[in-house]
Amino acid sequence: MNLITILNELQVEPEPTEARNRYTSCTGVALSVVVSLLECTNTNNARILMFLGSPCTIGNGKIVGIDRREQIRQLKALSQNNAPHYVSAKQFYHDIERRLITGGYTLDLFVCSLDQVGILEMNSCCSSTGGIIVYSDSYSEDKFKDSFVRYFENVMFDAELQVYHTSGIKVTDMIGHGTTNNIWRSNSISPNTSVAIYFDIDSTTCKQHVQYVSHWRTVDEYRTRVTTHEFTCTNDLQILASGFDQEATAVLLARKTLKTIETQSSQEALHQLDKSVIQITKIFGTMGTNRIQLPDNFVLFPQFMYHFRKSQFLEVLNEEADYLACIRFFINREPTETCMLLIQPQLTRYDMHGPPHAVALDGSSIQDDAILLLDSFFTIIINYGYTIVIWRRQDYHHKPGYALFKELVESPLKEAKKTMKNRFPCPKLVERNAQRFNWNTSVCTAIDFNTLPNDGTFKDFMSCLQKIIFKL
Repeated sequence: MNLITILNELQVEPEPTEARNRYTSCTGVALSVVVSLLECTNTNNARILMFLGSPCTIGNGKIVGIDRREQIRQLKALSQNNAPHYVSAKQFYHDIERRLITGGYTLDLFVCSLDQVGILEMNSCCSSTGGIIVYSDSYSEDKFKDSFVRYFENVMFDAELQVYHTSGIKVTDMIGHGTTNNIWRSNSISPNTSVAIYFDIDSTTCKQHVQYVSHWRTVDEYRTRVTTHEFTCTNDLQILASGFDQEATAVLLARKTLKTIETQSSQEALHQLDKSVIQITKIFGTMGTNRIQLPDNFVLFPQFMYHFRKSQFLEVLNEEADYLACIRFFINREPTETCMLLIQPQLTRYDMHGPPHAVALDGSSIQDDAILLLDSFFTIIINYGYTIVIWRRQDYHHKPGYALFKELVESPLKEAKKTMKNRFPCPKLVERNAQRFNWNTSVCTAIDFNTLPNDGTFKDFMSCLQKIIFKL
């Protein structure tokens, strides 16, 4: 009763904030108080919903001062150890993280701000407990409203995954949201939660078995699922190649690379990534006179790695620290199909010459009489060609006799809304008229042929990859 009275008597800060100052925000202290209250009640499986609109400026967890003349930490400042509040804030939230894990609590962040709010420092509290991050510009956006409503669907708790295997197999790593100590655990999961498991196989035994035993709890029942996988150890390249999944491999390498960046330099992580790409291409490719021929289920793998190397995961020059933490958060959480949208956005062209079809992420894919649908997970963009824009302005899609054009205009929007309905967090929909996407198609003029190029077109990338392999 006393607690309810205190909450009812809470009031907004009466003194106005000066123009040269930020809002006073004690995010870290507020979170610590909530966790302490839960610890006093001996409650398990609680979820903490934190709504953030500004950075923490006072108390524990502070990431920037109240005075606006003090700039919030950027990636360059972090790389130069010139972020005065980062270390203390990270340590504070690390302590909170341990308390959340011990108590079985989950932290979910709902961020609506045009400025950074501290996701970089707080994201481990979400990832280690199975929480979620919803990032939007405003609480009034449909993206936020739809995501918040969908947040309450399919909530599961107390997840655990154990891996059993025959001799000769060793689990070397498990990458995903939760905690790992021989057994993967997470306070909460969703239908999209995924874990990447890495094995080291050193065995001459033909038949090997791996068994995955997972447990989790819903609102009204406890569930167990057992999956057993049998495979054959072989050195036959044709058999190995037949089971290769290029999309899953791309996601596995991406997660491994991003984990390596946490403890090593970006250059060292890229070196390990390039080494893996070169080895896979060399082992399974067939060398011709001037080029390497890859099997059908390998042919897109170099393209995936090219886009990953040029993506916001690694090209961080102009990125905000919070946004970078957010996209890395999701590639360690989502299943393969969704992660591929983060690595290589999907571009689909709609025209009157045939059914919708995927096209290359290149400026040449833009045509005046076509509509492009770009899905990059967080954002879905519909780009109308110049001719399409003129016809729409003349209302041809509303006139009788133009049913085909009407279907052409409506099809990408229907597909976009279908995707938005099934995805969490809900992506933002943007419609553009005859605009070019911001693709980097510059040509690399100087390539170091000892490593794969960081710049240039995909053609340059493949040329460099083939020259390296032919030199080995």
